[in-house]
This record gives sequence, C-alpha cells and structure tokens, in this order.
Amino acid sequence: AGEVTVSLKAQLTEDEVQVSVTNVNSLESDKTKAAIAAEKVTTAPVSSTITVANNVGIADTVTLTGLAVKDIVKVYKADGLTLLGTAVATKEGELVISLKLQFVESTIKVSLTNTNSNESGLVEVIVEDEAVTQLPE
Repeated sequence: AGEVTVSLKAQLTEDEVQVSVTNVNSLESDKTKAAIAAEKVTTAPVSSTITVANNVGIADTVTLTGLAVKDIVKVYKADGLTLLGTAVATKEGELVISLKLQFVESTIKVSLTNTNSNESGLVEVIVEDEAVTQLPE
C-alpha cells in the first residue's frame, strides 16, 4: 500500500473521476468514483493594503503589502480588462509595480493570485490626482 499521484494531460471539467488500480500480475480493480475538489480561488486583496502613487515625470506605481513569495499582482484599467502591469513577489512583504503608462482614469482595479490558486476578484482603488505646485504668494 502507498500513495500515488497521477499527473493529468488535461484540466478536469467534471465534478468526479473514476479511478482503478492494477497491481503486477493482477487484473484491474473495479472502478470507484472520486470527487474532484473545487479549484482554489485567491482571496482578493484588501484595499487598505494597496497604495497608488500618481507620479509626475516618473512612472506611476502600485504597492501591495502582506504578500507571500510567488504571489502575482495584476493592475488593470477601470474596465477590469486592460492589463496595465503585472509582477511576481520574490520575497514576503511588499511589492512595488512600476507602470509603463501614466494613469488617465480616476480608478484602477487590482487582483492577486496565490501559488496554486486562481486569480482573485478585482478590487477597485481610487487614483488620486497628480500633485500640483502652488504658486508662491
């Protein structure tokens, strides 16, 4: 007796599979049904862990805290479809994503994907206006 892990050639699409075993010099066992556990979905990041910097003259940035190694962060335009940037955490803690395009909308959406999980839902984050220098009096 022991444990066997089977790597599949395709993603499972049903809620159960049939499994059998064949030992050396024996016939195949009866098939038994095995339930397929639902794929894990990452919990969406909390907006208080996301900081947006709408910079002037340098790349805008999005910073997330509380990450684990290999977490993937994606930043989308407000439409939730257009990807502005993505990055992978190489250490625990904080990750800063520098974006190639400047923010032009008042909100963005951010998602998180943990190792061996699906992407979280999108969290809407407000993008503050760029800072404006005040004229001296």
